[in-house]
Amino acid sequence: MTSVPKSGMHLSSLQYLRGIAALAVVYFHAVVQVEQVANIRELPMSGSFGVDIFFVLSGFVMWWTTRDRKVGIGDFLVKRLIRIAPLYWVLTIFAAMVALFFGDLLRSTKFDLPHLGFSLLFLPYWNPAVAATNAEILTPVIVPGWTLNTEMMFYAVFACALAVRQSLRPLFVAVLLALVYVSAKTWLSGTTAAFYGTDRLAEFLAGIVLACTIRRVPRLSPGIWALIGLAAFATLFWMDLERPSISQFIVLGIPAVILLCAALQIEISGHLPDLPKLSLLGDASYSIYLSHIFVIAGTRVAAHVVGLDLGMANGAVFVILALVVSSVAGIVVHRTIELPLLKGMNRLLRGGRKPPAAAELGTS
Repeated sequence: MTSVPKSGMHLSSLQYLRGIAALAVVYFHAVVQVEQVANIRELPMSGSFGVDIFFVLSGFVMWWTTRDRKVGIGDFLVKRLIRIAPLYWVLTIFAAMVALFFGDLLRSTKFDLPHLGFSLLFLPYWNPAVAATNAEILTPVIVPGWTLNTEMMFYAVFACALAVRQSLRPLFVAVLLALVYVSAKTWLSGTTAAFYGTDRLAEFLAGIVLACTIRRVPRLSPGIWALIGLAAFATLFWMDLERPSISQFIVLGIPAVILLCAALQIEISGHLPDLPKLSLLGDASYSIYLSHIFVIAGTRVAAHVVGLDLGMANGAVFVILALVVSSVAGIVVHRTIELPLLKGMNRLLRGGRKPPAAAELGTS
């Protein structure tokens, strides 16, 4: 029986799930675009569960890459900033310029200096493109970047946990996340800090718990784990479609944990297939996630120019086109912008050390 991979090893299952999660989010936003433009709802409105997969992955990776190692708080935070910030800052500024000069292209973004500043600092702020002011619209210039605001808060919490011994870290993270959640729901509920009052915070902790217990998960056959993983993915799709009014952690977070567990168990058994194209999408998942709103907006404009009605069958064509073009564009952005930025930042801030390995990239 294949042993559990060591913390420093590349885990292909994580890359596969990153690619799947990124495409799920692209699908969701493409369907939203069809609904908003054509005012119809013919396609399944699902795919936002990609965020839940990302959050579980993030919790898992943060534990997996720091366990049994001495990691300084400052070193950890610098490493996370190097990984997350450069591409996000570049695309955020680009989006702000698009909003300034081509205001109708990005419907959810208006140029506003305070909004831009808070976005670059990974802090929630009222989106000036929306009239009302509530926690639902505390989104940055690049709207999907709200997940990065949540990620950065989690990184700060996890960094604090590095100050205590390893056996206490999961409990320490749980307490800090609970304090953040309760604060956001009570005495900070009238402020932008209300943004953090989401039960999706528990998904980070769930990923940590899975990383701590992966060695004790029953060793079932790869076929059984494949069925479990497919069932978990189907549950994610269906629950995201139905959106029941119960805890999002229960209906989406738990299936995401089960899906990750199943993928890891198949890899541990040595039966994970080699899927280079899906692995490439996983490598480029961060670029796909951040750049796809530009692709979808551009595809919408192109569809309008050629007279493509987004209703009915053409809506499906639009979504498929958005998925394909977003994937290709994301890979191009990954290779031509993201990787050079990572290398440059490492040379500047880390004395020439190499960028984090793929198994260490716990981004959304």
